[in-house]
Amino acid sequence: MIKSNSVVLLGDFNPAIFSPDWILRHLDFSVDDGEKPEIKFIHGEISDFMMSDIRFTTERNRFMITSASHDIELIASLALQMFNEVLVHTPMWAYGVNFEKHIDFVSHETRNKIGRELCPLEPWGSWASDFDNADPELNSGLSNISMKKIHSKKPEIYEVFSIQPSNISDMKGTGIFFKINNHFGDKNQSNKNDEKFRNTLFENLREKLIVYKNTFEEIVEHFMKKGGVSE
Repeated sequence: MIKSNSVVLLGDFNPAIFSPDWILRHLDFSVDDGEKPEIKFIHGEISDFMMSDIRFTTERNRFMITSASHDIELIASLALQMFNEVLVHTPMWAYGVNFEKHIDFVSHETRNKIGRELCPLEPWGSWASDFDNADPELNSGLSNISMKKIHSKKPEIYEVFSIQPSNISDMKGTGIFFKINNHFGDKNQSNKNDEKFRNTLFENLREKLIVYKNTFEEIVEHFMKKGGVSE
């Protein structure tokens, strides 16, 4: 099993101000491992660097913190520190909380069975008549499927759950990639400078975090039970 967690914020950002030094000066960065940060870019259009297994990526309208080793609680706490305590006047209109996992289902047959349940061949008619092949590399079928669950129009709240064959080499032919995006925001950006909306946005992020996490785990566990596998 390989996983990743991330928090994405949509707003008006200045990428040039974000750097490892800025993080250490302004945040309670308790996971600092003393290793030298890996800096890809720091300039006016994009800032992208890694420190202590956490990647910080900032563009003009998008900020993302992601990690393959740290829990979502830590990732979210850093985002909240940055924009709910330090940069409190940054215009903000949406966030996303994302979870990803690659799970090995041990056999190609098991993975293919789940794929066929999610994307049956019958609706595709004669075009799909030759999809089945014993060779995993020649077997055709599900490439990417997403389900969207809508909770609210104003604010815009929804979940998108996606499933794909895993691209991890160690799971070739047997792995499944699961991802969920939990979105909360103002679709028209009309409230991006409104303090009340901003407080609601960050309060929702803080309060819903465990719900997002549990929902993702429950859906993944559902498919793992179908495949008879455990982490």
